[in-house]
Amino acid sequence: MTEGRVLVHFGSERVSVYRFQSGELQLLTRERLPFGAGLADEALADSVGEFCAGLKEFAEVVDNKSTRVHATGVFQQLPQPEAAALVNSVYVNTGLYFNVVGPELERFYLDTGMSACGSDDMVDGLIRREFRTAVVCGSFQQSLGPIEGTIAQLRETGTEVLSPAAPGSSRKPQAPTSSSSTTRTC
Repeated sequence: MTEGRVLVHFGSERVSVYRFQSGELQLLTRERLPFGAGLADEALADSVGEFCAGLKEFAEVVDNKSTRVHATGVFQQLPQPEAAALVNSVYVNTGLYFNVVGPELERFYLDTGMSACGSDDMVDGLIRREFRTAVVCGSFQQSLGPIEGTIAQLRETGTEVLSPAAPGSSRKPQAPTSSSSTTRTC
């Protein structure tokens, strides 16, 4: 299996699965799955859960560290109690957090993707804002504990950490440049 992160985007009419690896975003599959407003809550949760259960086709490990699930469109229109029930159901059945992206954040991601590379795909903007590389440095001998805590928090959010204090960090920190950032080539 190929390494990298698997990103899933549920829209109103289709679901897309991408792999983000080495700064490149690759579309793996796009399926038409109508999630219309007429679909009952339980049927919606079942449909999403069934699709997520099949993600092992794209990754050996399907968890919140390596797999991110986002939803827009009809999912944004769910009343809060129904949206919370859907998020809980997907988490209980798959172990994945089902992130319903609000309209304002979706617009932000769309604008980011458009300005960065002319893409009208929300996922292009999302990877530019959510998947980053951070260089952590400081007075390590005096503050190793807090620095390790910061590194752990950054890694929990999916940020690659370059630091001499980072356990498992094999690269030396370097100043961020356009060639060292984790961005998709458009």
